[in-house]
Amino acid sequence: MHLIVRHNSASSGGDVISLLSDRSFSFKYLASIPLCADVDQERLQDTNGERGGELVTLTRAQESELARGVRITYLNANRAYNSGTVTAWNNFADATNVSESQLAIVMNEDRARGVAEYLLQDVWAARESGQFALMPSLLALEPGDVLEVTTQKGAREMRLTDVKDGEGRACEASGFIDAGLSVSGGRYSLRFSKADTGLTRMIARFMDLPLLQPDNDPNAGYVALSAKRWPGAGLVLRSTNESSWQSNIEFSHSAIIGETLNALGKGPLYVFDKANALDIEIYSGALLSVSEEELFAGSNAFAIETSAGVWEIIQAQTVELIGSKRYRLTNLLRGQLGTESAMLETVAAGAALVYLDQGIAQADMGLSDIGISYYWRYGPEGETVGSDLFTTEQHAFSGRALKPYASVHARWASDEAGNHTITWIRRTRLDGDSWELYQVPLGEALEAYEVDIISGGDVVRTIETSTPEASYSAIQRQVDLGSVDSAYKIRVYQISVLVG
Repeated sequence: MHLIVRHNSASSGGDVISLLSDRSFSFKYLASIPLCADVDQERLQDTNGERGGELVTLTRAQESELARGVRITYLNANRAYNSGTVTAWNNFADATNVSESQLAIVMNEDRARGVAEYLLQDVWAARESGQFALMPSLLALEPGDVLEVTTQKGAREMRLTDVKDGEGRACEASGFIDAGLSVSGGRYSLRFSKADTGLTRMIARFMDLPLLQPDNDPNAGYVALSAKRWPGAGLVLRSTNESSWQSNIEFSHSAIIGETLNALGKGPLYVFDKANALDIEIYSGALLSVSEEELFAGSNAFAIETSAGVWEIIQAQTVELIGSKRYRLTNLLRGQLGTESAMLETVAAGAALVYLDQGIAQADMGLSDIGISYYWRYGPEGETVGSDLFTTEQHAFSGRALKPYASVHARWASDEAGNHTITWIRRTRLDGDSWELYQVPLGEALEAYEVDIISGGDVVRTIETSTPEASYSAIQRQVDLGSVDSAYKIRVYQISVLVG
């Protein structure tokens, strides 16, 4: 029986393994184990006759299966032995996992960062593993030994991790960190440099949007967090005074954030906008076209900041790659989710854009937080709040998700006495997409409307009603307009008891 157990030695700066072979037990530094044997094809055994001459099976783990970062918790020698946390990251975008370890070891922060960096590199070095059978003559080899194994793809330096003795010596082995150093008997040097991590400042967008999903919190605003090199996890903190920071949102995925490259003109509502084509550039990620069915189900939605703090939501069926990270959006649906009032005659190039998919989260806030200007600080999780990789912004959420959608299809009719009846159809901000419902849910605590009567650009009367109907009599028009035959405009508002 052979057993290999890995330890990390913070005091020595290297990995240690415990080797249990039959009844012997020993410790060895991983970085100081010399090359024990050259294993060519003649020293390998075909135990099942099914490999067709391939005596070594190599397996390489996908990047998405590996850790993007390693986070360790330790006892900080410089802070009264309180717990400290450090994280090491790599630059592989396909990896998103973060490996976490709690070490009951006393060390300073620099040493802890070095340990995290070492463990991260070791994980990636071991992504390639091999299976093979050794000839019985190599009985002295055991787990922990370093071999140079000849494969059809060339020589591979690997460390034995498991040996089972039977008809042959069935072995498992893996790559390991800095094989060249181990052959020479050198020691791996723990080191850490922020320049090596490739981390950059993150980009955040604080958005006052309508409710994106029915189960979202209508009291809370939305935040998108992105980075050109995503560190694996991001953190947003909140404070009233830029000193007492409290964790507010954690992100595990990057949002797709970008900007517009050309001006966007006004378009039609409720039908495809085929006149406008919007060119955009995104800072990370990728975009694809979708079918009509996917589009109508909510796919390919974007928020565009048409003016300060005001966002129009559009959808794009066709997405064409026109350059590096540059796309052309066509077959647009405009003013989605009740944002038609945010559509301007022209939105200039350079407007902020957010793809409404992963990397979007709601702030942890309540009704009482609406309208309060907080400081928000964001950056890579695992870095200290004072790190240069963190950025501070100030923003007050307005409670946009609490506001009812604008009513539609206003009509008027006149009776024999000249009294006008104004009607409209209300919309809902909650669960209103089903075609099977007799009427969409109200979505409000009570039903209430205000109808402004407008003449010459001025509001001359406001009518309050609890149904989607209002009466404007001939006598009222004579008083307000000077004549029952004078033209007027109306503006209908559905009222929220919380935000108006």
